[in-house]
Formats: sequence, C-alpha cells, structure tokens
Amino acid sequence: APIVLPRAMPATLAEEPTPLVVVEVAPGPRSAPPPNPLLEAWEASRSGDKHVRRDAIDRMGQFGDVAVPLLMEIRGRNDPDDAPGDDHDVAYSAVAALLRFGPGAAAACPALVRLVPRPGRDEGRRGNGGEVPSLAVWALAVIDPEGHRELILAACPGFLTRDPKNVMPMFYAVHALG
Repeated sequence: APIVLPRAMPATLAEEPTPLVVVEVAPGPRSAPPPNPLLEAWEASRSGDKHVRRDAIDRMGQFGDVAVPLLMEIRGRNDPDDAPGDDHDVAYSAVAALLRFGPGAAAACPALVRLVPRPGRDEGRRGNGGEVPSLAVWALAVIDPEGHRELILAACPGFLTRDPKNVMPMFYAVHALG
C-alpha cells in the first residue's frame, strides 16, 4: 500500500500545503535478529570439540545469573559419574561458572546438592570423590552457605580422605562458611 508523505510541512495553518509525494513501500526480506552472545555460547557448548565447549561455558559465566538455567542444562546433559573425560570437563566448567555467580546462582542449588555424595548413600557411586562433586560443595558454600552448612560440613571429611585434589575446594568451602 502506498504511503503518502508531504514534501514539506506548512509553517502555519494559513499557508498552502506543498504537493504530496507518494512512496511505494515494497515488502522486503526480514533482517536477521541481532546476535545473542549468551545463546551463541550455549549453542557452542554442544560442539564436538571439548576446547570449544569449555570456552563457550567460560563465556557464559560472564552473563551472571541470567545464564544459570543454561548452565544447569549443560551440567545435566551428562552425569559426571558416568561421563568420560571430555564430558567430565564440561560438567566441571559448568559448576565452576555457577560458583562465580555466588548468591545469584541460588536456582542451581538443588542440582548442586544432587552432585554431593552423602555418607551411607553414595559410597559405591563412581566418581563420588571427584572434582565435580567437590566443586559443587564449594559452590554451595559460596552460593548459600547457611542453607547448606550441614551438608557441606558432612561432605568435607569424605572428600579429603579420597583425593588430594579435593583439599583446596574443601578449604575454600569451609572458609566460605566463616
């Protein structure tokens, strides 16, 4: 449909309007939506290359608590207990990104709690002394220390006796409790 525009607006109502110009507006191709860096990083987290996946997850960590649901989806793609090395690295990167958000990642606490092995329940579970669960304990201590104090304190001794790599995350977790 043509759009009619005046060539120039009259300075006063007493002036004669100038002749009109008719402009035909043809439908054209729609422009692409603007890029969404968070969505692009999430899509890259599905790459077949572990380095691309890890870098994408690290980039997602820069978006703050808006990225929490996407990071939890990434963490949930594979159980770190059953995951071979590459997927374990992806799960580790996702939990590490959540750790950086602090209290802004409160929505992730239920999923983080599920990663923490409990005495009497998870002794036979593969990987229960691994880096992802110990990092989850540290993340809980940073995100919601009071809400998870008992779980954190109960988990620390078990981690410390299983693997020396767990000493620093457990130190930071207990330090975060104050």
